[in-house]
Amino acid sequence: MSTLALVVTLLGGCASGGGYSGPTLRTADVEWAALWPEIAEPATAEQAGFRPRAPEGDDLARLRAAERAFEALADVSADDPAAAQAAEQAWADARAAVVEEPLTGYWMGRRLLFAVLVNVDQRSADEGGMIRSAGASRAQRELVAMGEAAAPVLILDLLRSDRADRRELGAELLQQMGPAAMPALRRVLDVDDVRTRRYAVKAVAGWPPSPEGRAVLLDAIRDPDFGVRAEGWRGFVHGPDDLALLKEAMRGRETDPFARRAIYEALGHYQDREAAGMLLDEMERAIAASDSDTGYVLLEALQQATGRSDLAGTPAFRRFLETWNPEAGSAPIDGQR
Repeated sequence: MSTLALVVTLLGGCASGGGYSGPTLRTADVEWAALWPEIAEPATAEQAGFRPRAPEGDDLARLRAAERAFEALADVSADDPAAAQAAEQAWADARAAVVEEPLTGYWMGRRLLFAVLVNVDQRSADEGGMIRSAGASRAQRELVAMGEAAAPVLILDLLRSDRADRRELGAELLQQMGPAAMPALRRVLDVDDVRTRRYAVKAVAGWPPSPEGRAVLLDAIRDPDFGVRAEGWRGFVHGPDDLALLKEAMRGRETDPFARRAIYEALGHYQDREAAGMLLDEMERAIAASDSDTGYVLLEALQQATGRSDLAGTPAFRRFLETWNPEAGSAPIDGQR
């Protein structure tokens, strides 16, 4: 049995748990099917669950050709540059053929995702962490490079998973994919599935600054769910306009304690005296309220913003801020994010 046939068999629903079974969804499956009609089997009263259509005919032939081309890459010797170049070109041609259609692009993405998940699951966290261990795999690089064609599989098979590590991996891969994933993400940013929205926004928050990404974050911080707002706030780390928004939120726009912690984290990316003063005021209130968890978040943010990991107590920070005049002004700290 080819790997593709195995993927079709094992991943007939959604890749999720250790056995790659379907996740428990927070949104009706019929809604997910409606979001991707070009991929899903039509929902019926008898079969309402989201299931991707199986590839057939020419679609299946193109997928098998692409699978063979991808697997051939591993068989080429580094001592034969001509053969390596030919294998790369064969894969590029086969990949281009499958990404032309949403269904074949989705299934090729699943084939590559299967390889990524096997790679991740075979490595222990002691080797550098699950997400980072997948970074060296050719399958992951190719999956990310597929962009818009592969984004739906990351959303449908990972962001909806009941496993936190799968959701984190999905957000990480969508973050690496960047704005190419936006057409797929737009379909889920309004779904009645809080957890999927949170991880979708988390992916966008990690992108380099862009108008379309910032528009998503601005919508996210108005979301009724505090977790979605928190992921949105974490993305405002790209300059004066973002800093001004964070300061506005600190003055009372955002009242949820969990979401405010995300704002503290974002402010830690700025060398700004006023922002540091706001963080210090909040830390004094947290200490007075015996809120050690919030106090620790604030301490880390202050140390990051000021570059003074040797300072810990509020009196020490007060004395430091009296004379601190950061040359970087309100610019994000180099090397952060």
